[in-house]
Amino acid sequence: MGIARMYISVYGSQDNDKIIQTMNEHKYDFRRILGNKMRHDLRKIPDLEFYLDDTLDYVDKIDKIFKDIHDSEAK
Repeated sequence: MGIARMYISVYGSQDNDKIIQTMNEHKYDFRRILGNKMRHDLRKIPDLEFYLDDTLDYVDKIDKIFKDIHDSEAK
């Protein structure tokens, strides 16, 4: 419970890595806010780590491949 890893999906942005980098730069601010809200519920406020969740991009890529296969078989 010492580290909370958060996977963030970013929609409609071309600069996803910069967004995650900015969130990681401000993780101590997020942790302080979380601590103020949860101080009576948690013994220790975990350190926060933010990561890009690109599963939707992967799903879109797979869908496109299947669509291309289906379109080529229909011809």
